[in-house]
Amino acid sequence: ARDSSALPLLEFTLDELFMRQAEDKILTFAAYRELGGIEGALARRAEEVYGSLAPAVQATLPAVLRALVAPGHGSKYSLVSRRVPVDSLAVTEENKALLDAFTGARLLVTDRAGDSRAVVGVAHEALLRHWPRARQWLDEDREFLQTRERVAGAAYHWRQEGRLSDLLLARGKPLSEALDMVARWRGDLTAEVIEYVEASARKET
Repeated sequence: ARDSSALPLLEFTLDELFMRQAEDKILTFAAYRELGGIEGALARRAEEVYGSLAPAVQATLPAVLRALVAPGHGSKYSLVSRRVPVDSLAVTEENKALLDAFTGARLLVTDRAGDSRAVVGVAHEALLRHWPRARQWLDEDREFLQTRERVAGAAYHWRQEGRLSDLLLARGKPLSEALDMVARWRGDLTAEVIEYVEASARKET
């Protein structure tokens, strides 16, 4: 009752149970325990889908996950899902294959934003917490995710205020962290964030 995602997760788990017990037409606690409960069913399905993909397609998953999450506000260790435009992720055939596979398995979900642009997001945030593979990757990339969120917020404010030079990143740690992020993670960043960091660097030269 306290978790707004409980019913969609229950629906997912019941569907997984039904597919495994379709011949008997009986959903058993033994099958439920074998799935690992609600969260286990989600993680198990994700691992099955991932394992069915070609290595080149599998290799795109970390970048896709990084694009679909943001640091949570309740705890510095929490992550929340976010929706991003489909066309910003489906940039290669491998990316498209991964999105198709995970959307078909109902692990990712597509929708329309207010401007009618197609967007994609994680169907159940529990996937980020209970799928060991995803949790490990995102834990390793947590510092990048936090820096990206901070710089993206500053870049948005800069654009909204007419690109005032006073709102560019200051020399020192803010700018050095952002420059390091662009050097290491350029492919994971939006053009707006890169523009902002590069404008900040030019100001300080």
